[in-house]
Amino acid sequence: MKLTTPYGHLWYMPALAVCKISIPFIEASQGKKQWLILIGSVLAALLSGYDGTVGYYMSLSRIITFYPYFLFGYYARKNKESKGKWYIFFSELDRKKCKAVLIGCIVLLFVISPLVDYRWLYGSYSYSQIGYGAVYRLAGYFFGVTMSLCILKLMSRKKSFVSKIGRKSMYVYLGHAPGVLLFNKLCEKIYPLQLQQLLWVWLALILQKLIYVRNL
Repeated sequence: MKLTTPYGHLWYMPALAVCKISIPFIEASQGKKQWLILIGSVLAALLSGYDGTVGYYMSLSRIITFYPYFLFGYYARKNKESKGKWYIFFSELDRKKCKAVLIGCIVLLFVISPLVDYRWLYGSYSYSQIGYGAVYRLAGYFFGVTMSLCILKLMSRKKSFVSKIGRKSMYVYLGHAPGVLLFNKLCEKIYPLQLQQLLWVWLALILQKLIYVRNL
């Protein structure tokens, strides 16, 4: 273990630092500049997969891969404050259609899961290391953003007993690893792999109905 190579889920710490540091450089952008920066970050993430030297060191590969999600979320919040086009688009989304799209995405992912190497989602491997390409990563962005928007639209606006816990996301993130490992171990002994994945999906959907978040 090295200080410059974060262990396990701790990769998020340097990634969070980079995101925070970058805010002064992106917050002044408006309109087309936001789109250019967002598209540029996606292209950088897609191209980084071809470089086998960008790996675990300082979480560089994951920072580059997941940075577009941060940008999208940051610009979405700024757009809400200005009542911009992104916010209007999200506000007008139909909840029934979002539910249908979400169910469709879940079914599709469940069907193709035997063909998917879970390491594709790590963002820490080059394409050549695990046999995938930029098209797969781009598809991951599409599914990730689509499902996130649908879940946020369907998420309950009522506060519950887990609302305060859910709002303190850093503590939840740092503490989730032991719970995930324990859940996986229990599932491996009781349920087959496919059913285990389905249980994770249902658990996520139940939690999204319980945790309160403000409208984007």
